[in-house]
Amino acid sequence: MGEVSTIGAEVTRMLSDSKADVRKRGAAEIDKKVQLHCNDKDWNAVHNLIRLLKNSFTHSVQNSLRKGGLLAISAVAIALGHAHIGEFVYELVEAAIELFQDQDPTVRYHAAECLYNIAKVARGLLLVEFGEIFTGICNLKSDNDRAVQNASETLDGILRDIATESKEFNVELFVRTIRKHVISTKPRIRQYVLSWLVVLETADINLVDYLPEYLGGVFDILADHDKKIVGLAEKVLNGYLQRLKDMVNKDMMIQWQKIISIIIEACRKKDDKTRGTALAWVVEFLCLSKYKMIESIPMLLKVVLGCMADKEKIIRDRAIVANGHLAALFSASKEAGGEPEEDLSKVLPDVFQALTESLSSPEIATKSSALEWLHMVLDSHRDLISTSFESIFPDLLRLLGDPSDQVVELSLQVLAMITKDSNTTFHRFLSELVAFLQEDNYKHMSRAGTIIKILAKITPPEELFSILASILPTVPDVGFVSSLVTNLNIILLTSPELLPLRNILKKGLNDDRARKLFTELYYCWSFNAVSLVSLCLLGKAYKHAYDLIKTIGEQEITVSMLVQIDKLIQMLESPVFTYIRLALLEPEKNPYLVKTLFGVLMLLPQSTAFDDLHKRLKSVNTVCNLNQQALASGDDTTTVEWDKLLDHYRKVEADKEAFARSGGCRMHV
Repeated sequence: MGEVSTIGAEVTRMLSDSKADVRKRGAAEIDKKVQLHCNDKDWNAVHNLIRLLKNSFTHSVQNSLRKGGLLAISAVAIALGHAHIGEFVYELVEAAIELFQDQDPTVRYHAAECLYNIAKVARGLLLVEFGEIFTGICNLKSDNDRAVQNASETLDGILRDIATESKEFNVELFVRTIRKHVISTKPRIRQYVLSWLVVLETADINLVDYLPEYLGGVFDILADHDKKIVGLAEKVLNGYLQRLKDMVNKDMMIQWQKIISIIIEACRKKDDKTRGTALAWVVEFLCLSKYKMIESIPMLLKVVLGCMADKEKIIRDRAIVANGHLAALFSASKEAGGEPEEDLSKVLPDVFQALTESLSSPEIATKSSALEWLHMVLDSHRDLISTSFESIFPDLLRLLGDPSDQVVELSLQVLAMITKDSNTTFHRFLSELVAFLQEDNYKHMSRAGTIIKILAKITPPEELFSILASILPTVPDVGFVSSLVTNLNIILLTSPELLPLRNILKKGLNDDRARKLFTELYYCWSFNAVSLVSLCLLGKAYKHAYDLIKTIGEQEITVSMLVQIDKLIQMLESPVFTYIRLALLEPEKNPYLVKTLFGVLMLLPQSTAFDDLHKRLKSVNTVCNLNQQALASGDDTTTVEWDKLLDHYRKVEADKEAFARSGGCRMHV
């Protein structure tokens, strides 16, 4: 302590005394010395004095010396006064802040008190050290000692007064400081940071221009367990959102892209409050920014579609609203032309990529929304189809196996839309669909009925069935083909979507269109005997139906075939075949219909189905009463080559038997 001679042994003794009142008398002596130096304008002497107080007192290992040094530093500040303190602010502040983390809480308390005294004198001149002071107070806020916490409150109060009243307040310095501490997970520091943001917002100090620097941290605070802190964070965010709205109304510059990037990240957080608030901001931004959000559509799509399936209803609801605004922005940008349309074209590949990725989501709502978007995007930008077909086609096919009927239907709508302009691509789609149904031991076969019905709603059913009928005979697995034909036949006979197709066939084979369709289906329906008979009944080819029954009778009747015949009899009692039941009222005009039905009856063993059909036929004159003239009035007046068709059926049956003997038939047909 060789330097203490400059302040005298007596002052040194008083400053190091264990009694507070003695240390205060020592500080009073320091005050007098500084005033003398000020009168002499001996600023070097002041610098030397401050250095002495730091080296010999505040840096001492003895508590009483550190406390005495802090009192002396306060005395120096007070003696300098506002007029002269500016040159010494850094040294004085540093001396106090160094002891904010002292091991002794009483020293930390005195350090806070010392800085308060410096602040009272320096006022706005103190703001050059704002960052260090703010960081120091953050440390005091986390202090376990209540007296230190109270001292920090007092110190913070004067700092806020200085900041809000001073024209020298440096917003950039404040933001840099806030950015360091807003990421803290300590509740007291979080609360302290938020309280400052509220104070400055209330004082009308615009921090919105700097939002990208710290907004993410504020969103993170929403996940805090303390409801009071969360409420404060919400207050801050609501204030910023209102200021952004005001800035839009005044046509002021806003960093839209930087801010929305932060909000997008917040939408991905695990915390419900954070995601929900972020989505609310997304909705507001889409309403406020108009075309400025075009660039962000791809990233927004990813998070919004992901939130469509959130476990929290409020988040799902907000995601639905945000999705609607995104779709509106997309459509408006396309229709606006000019720069918005050009900007949209630039992000289309990324939009497409985002939607493709969303198709892999396990969530039904996300996949469904992504498919709706794909339909909209591809329908409005047809040029994308040629470039994206190969990349998206496998994903859409895969989704046909989804357990959700909604996802399957939307996938089919997109597939139908992207293939509708080309017979080649539509044919390829149906070929891939057949292969898809055949995959992994026909694991998707249970969805065949649903898929075909949906396709029949969104594509011309006549074209659909004609193309399928041309594809299936080329499939080597006749067991699979027979099973799928059974499905197709049931759909043809019962589905409301296939009513136009049934009406065509019911016209009879003298009608060119009906004859063409019947012939196309025949070659495919031959893979399932009962389905083929029902096709003949539907097309009023009664004589050929009778010939088929006789041919079937020559074959081995399997249990599976009996089950299918049973189903056919049930369908004969359905509204679809009302016209056949009415035709039985005139057996002389439809003799081969009667013979066909009696033939079906003869194929059946005694059963409920046998009894049902037998009762129906009892009301008809017996086959013995059909005269030769009636039997001559069959359906051979058409130009259909019946013998050729029958030969084809026999060949298919022979192929099926050979396939079964080879062990290739994996399904009951």
